[in-house]
Amino acid sequence: MNRISLRTLIVITAAICMVVVAGLLIVLCVTDPNNTPPPYETDNTAAPGTDPGTVPPETQGATEPGTEPQTDPVTEAPGTEPVTSAPETQGQTEPPETVPVASADYPHAVPLSAARDPQWLEEALIIGDSRTQGVGIYKDPSIRIAWYAQQSLNISTAFTTKFINIDDPDNLCTILEAAAKKPIYKEVYFWFGLNDVGGSETAFVNSYQKLIEGVKEAMPEAEIYVISVLSVTQSFADASKYGVTNVNIKKFNDAIYQMCESSGYRFVYINEAFNAPDGTLMQAYTGDGAHLNKDAVAKLFEYLLSHTVR
Repeated sequence: MNRISLRTLIVITAAICMVVVAGLLIVLCVTDPNNTPPPYETDNTAAPGTDPGTVPPETQGATEPGTEPQTDPVTEAPGTEPVTSAPETQGQTEPPETVPVASADYPHAVPLSAARDPQWLEEALIIGDSRTQGVGIYKDPSIRIAWYAQQSLNISTAFTTKFINIDDPDNLCTILEAAAKKPIYKEVYFWFGLNDVGGSETAFVNSYQKLIEGVKEAMPEAEIYVISVLSVTQSFADASKYGVTNVNIKKFNDAIYQMCESSGYRFVYINEAFNAPDGTLMQAYTGDGAHLNKDAVAKLFEYLLSHTVR
């Protein structure tokens, strides 16, 4: 009797051990870190490699929807900010409903006007750096503005960098060459400065004016809009090694405004739509502190369409 009881006890103990081991294996499989979902959403956030700072080759320098020029990377000149965008993160707060009023320093900036239909932008061109690239990438498909944009482009390399495909991907053009080959636009927006802030605003404006005049010579009937240098977040400014601070951005905007006043260009002060009361870029509008996210690009077009002069 005692032998049967001992044997039965051994069998029961072995069965219990097998159950425990099986349970541990199940727990390990469920908690395997390789089974956790990626930290990116698919609706409002950018997947890795698609932000303005890391644009895939097929989207660089697009001039019209559907064109796909291949370009070589551009090396920034000394003294410029190597700006790259990080993927947008979850948990961003909604932008506040109100924004600061336009700066009194720019009384002749393009004022609020009746909002135009997005089709108005089909005859417009926007030229600039990686911030403009973000516009081309994140814009709604209904916005069919043409865009000449390249990562790390500054006001000096804008004259020499060949990155625009005008019907010939084997012979890319500079901005001025593209303007001469395709002088069809009625509104031209310029948006430079992020990769120049920290240098001399006087030298920047002198080169900026030459670039604008070159495009204007090719398209004499075009209305010229010059977009203000957008602010950056305070954390971005604090971390900058190249002088990309909001104090320097203000100096550049002052110089750009004076250039517009003396030359008859339209100064578009977009900062009023994106700045916090302290003059910094609101975090809700950016994933990296400098470039606009998808929601902010939509807001940018709302602003441009409600600040026109024709």
